[in-house]
Amino acid sequence: MRNLPRPVPLDCLEEARNNDEEGPWGDIDRTCRRKVRVSLLENQDNYCVWCERHINVQNCHTDHIVPQVQDPSKRRDIINLAASCNTKGTCGRCKGGKNMDLALHLNPYEEPNLAGLFTFLPNGDIKPSSEDAQGKAKYMIALCGLASPKLTLLRKNIATAILNQLDAIRESENKDAVRKAIMCNPKHFPTLHKQLLS
Repeated sequence: MRNLPRPVPLDCLEEARNNDEEGPWGDIDRTCRRKVRVSLLENQDNYCVWCERHINVQNCHTDHIVPQVQDPSKRRDIINLAASCNTKGTCGRCKGGKNMDLALHLNPYEEPNLAGLFTFLPNGDIKPSSEDAQGKAKYMIALCGLASPKLTLLRKNIATAILNQLDAIRESENKDAVRKAIMCNPKHFPTLHKQLLS
């Protein structure tokens, strides 16, 4: 998970919110919902808000950071929306519409140094980065299924590839240039890349 800039409000969503603040998300015009999803994806550099896998408009959905059932007044609030992958058992699909402990829930638009709360290990595991981060990080890892076998294996494979590249160029004259090249546009898990390359 990483911090995100606040998304730009969209006229169609503001109009839908003004017409019916607590109306169901599905009642919003399909064209507007797609515009929202595209805008969120651009804001998130096409990474899932929770797991940081690369996503696109076809394999994602608009996730409510605080579930619609928990706070209906935020159903149509752009600051409560993010693009999440559509994989069953992880991220927004795992989180679902459960009531959550908002004291432990991490909001990517509001929590300072969000990426710093998690440590990614070369074996693909994700864990809290410190004792201070323990409660919130553990809660989000469980809530969003971030330690699922599928995500763990994908992170492990990417970490292995990065570490193999680093080993191959360890003797290089220009290590900084090589690190920048490896970091350039990671397909998945930008926080994992940064941690392994730091």
